[in-house]
Amino acid sequence: MELCNWPTPILPSHNLIYDDTSKALELINSLNVTYILTYGSLLAAYRHGGPFRGLTDLDVVYPVWLNGMATCKDAKSYNFPKSKKVNSTWTLCGESRKTYVMKVLRMIGNKIGFKKIRSHPISLGSNNELGGVRIEYEHFRIDFVVSTFDIDLAIAGPICKCMYGNISALSYARPSIALQRMYGPQWKVPD
Repeated sequence: MELCNWPTPILPSHNLIYDDTSKALELINSLNVTYILTYGSLLAAYRHGGPFRGLTDLDVVYPVWLNGMATCKDAKSYNFPKSKKVNSTWTLCGESRKTYVMKVLRMIGNKIGFKKIRSHPISLGSNNELGGVRIEYEHFRIDFVVSTFDIDLAIAGPICKCMYGNISALSYARPSIALQRMYGPQWKVPD
């Protein structure tokens, strides 16, 4: 995987020491899966180069077609419609997001144990509830958005390797496009 060609972070990271974020990211990396940082985690990586104060979870997209769960022709071509509204009725290779969530839940549970994980609804606002898997890890939460379609990958990809503090992570090559879509034009300005 190529390294991300990003500019120097806009703002400094508040905490580049080995913390709960680093441990959580190491856990994800140990699963040996393809994921993509998203929402606050993507913002932290791109804007700060790592975690910032107030970050309470790690958000990642888990694209099922990049992890061998969806293997039909549609999944191999990644020729998904860019304007399609993605919701709970969207299917890929004849299977719903709910089915893929259960598959991801089993896969992660088999690797790290089932006591720490559960299926979790992930809401992106405006009645767009998506399925996901939540891992409770020590004092930290990891939310996997189980993806059968990722508009951000289509417009901000491909995937590259970035640094998140002192741990490598996977991200979009052009994260500013995804961050603008997620947070609006003021995404560069901290709250």
